[in-house]
Amino acid sequence: MQQLGDYNKKRTLKELKSFLKIYLFSLTTSVITLTAIDLYAYKDNIYYHNEIKLSDKEIEEMEELVSETVGEEITINNNSIVLDAVIENENLTESEKEFIYSYKNLLEDNPYLDKTNAYNNLKKLDIIYDKNADYGKDVMGVYINTDNEITIIEDTPEKGTIFHEVIHCIYSHRYIKRLPRFFNEGMTEILANEYFSKNPFKETTSYPYEITMVKILCEIVGEDKVLEAYSKEDMTIVEEELRNKTNISEPKEIIERMESTTTALQNNEKIDAEKVRDIIVFLDRYYENIDNNSIEYEMYLYNKNIVKGLYDKTPNIKYICNIVENGYYIKPYFSEELKDKYNNPYHIDYYEDIEGNNDTKKYVKNNDIISI
Repeated sequence: MQQLGDYNKKRTLKELKSFLKIYLFSLTTSVITLTAIDLYAYKDNIYYHNEIKLSDKEIEEMEELVSETVGEEITINNNSIVLDAVIENENLTESEKEFIYSYKNLLEDNPYLDKTNAYNNLKKLDIIYDKNADYGKDVMGVYINTDNEITIIEDTPEKGTIFHEVIHCIYSHRYIKRLPRFFNEGMTEILANEYFSKNPFKETTSYPYEITMVKILCEIVGEDKVLEAYSKEDMTIVEEELRNKTNISEPKEIIERMESTTTALQNNEKIDAEKVRDIIVFLDRYYENIDNNSIEYEMYLYNKNIVKGLYDKTPNIKYICNIVENGYYIKPYFSEELKDKYNNPYHIDYYEDIEGNNDTKKYVKNNDIISI
């Protein structure tokens, strides 16, 4: 298994670390970049004062040495160092450590991720399995950022819950203002789907309207700005770009409407129809001058149709009915691997999956989802 192979390589790297430091310090003075103070305070890991203290030349030397030791070429970068925290984490089991190594591509695709913060979170992460934990109806798992603790109450066969919660752990900043709930959960679920789901584009279970709101923002301000805002937990990045792209004076208002409607749905409260209408009017105005034959316009119609489901008495059922009736779009936003594989967005019927196989047909009867 490739994951296990990567894990063993990282374990080998950790075992060599003490020797490597001695080896690196024995190089010529032109290679060494550490100051006398740094040397005096050097830690067991290669982080010091939240900075990586190895030069490019030192890393190159380390790569050569480790590659010779394991008999295979190895690249050492910031992402490798982040995942090295998993090896050092005594709270995690061997299988959990191996599992978290599957996040390598997610780390590599994001230039905005605070690697030091992710390292510190993963180094102290603890995962608890408690079927009796009570965090509210329909909650299958939760990440408590102040404790670096994930509680798994129930998981899907595809391990969707733990994939989702570990992403929260990697991206969470403990002591700064949190993102709007819809944006935080929608982005986390999109990343979990794109990097770990067998069918990453057909969302019919967790946070469907939150995902739609985030994809609307991706379509208008660009996924790069959305990823930056999520990674830095700074919603003003999206708000400022909304102001530039749409010329609306108060972008916070449309964000508030997205937050209000999805939160009401999550809490089983009545959704304010006026706020739903405001979102739709906002979309109509932005896209009125967009080429009707463009993929951007198709995505607008697709997302707008989903948002209209919030008018329904049972929005989640309405969402599933809409997917069954109208299919869904194959369009990745963040995974570079998926972008390479599906570089031309296209619509696909619900009854056929992205590999061309027949999908399970479903219909809704008396608010129950029936598979046939």
